[in-house]
Amino acid sequence: SGNINVPYNSNLNFGTTSNSISVTTSGNLTLKSTNDINITSQTGSIYLNVNTSGSSSVNISNNTPLYFGNKTSGNYIMSSGGNLNISSSSGNINLTPKASTGTVFIPTNTILSFGSTSDSILSDGTQLLINGYNGIGINTSNFTIAGNVNIVGTITSTPDPDSDLNKIGRAHV
Repeated sequence: SGNINVPYNSNLNFGTTSNSISVTTSGNLTLKSTNDINITSQTGSIYLNVNTSGSSSVNISNNTPLYFGNKTSGNYIMSSGGNLNISSSSGNINLTPKASTGTVFIPTNTILSFGSTSDSILSDGTQLLINGYNGIGINTSNFTIAGNVNIVGTITSTPDPDSDLNKIGRAHV
């Protein structure tokens, strides 16, 4: 058993220089291909190990999807135009913390939008703001508000004598 040493800044070419392996004197390894690069493990795993000092990274260029499954699965993560896209064409996208007591955090002043910012939820750090373009519906058999209620606008209720807020307000006059 021995080594094959190829000098720095040299290409190991396959057919043409468009399909090659090379390394620079600073230690950067380049795999270059005119088509796909396939890494296959018949029975084991494939690991990407980088220096754990915090200065290393794995970089995927903009507009390059990272697929889960095959390309036609539609399940991928991709950075495009400043947006991070997570796509699942056949199921849910679950944000599940590993610990049973874990939490999914959305930073303060970050809008959680449903189609547009007209339908959104936002926390400014002191209150939760819920925006509904055509209204906000709460469908439940029991709804409790603890604390003060400030209503700006008109109150409309179903004509039920036991829950008509307009009649309740007049009873105290």
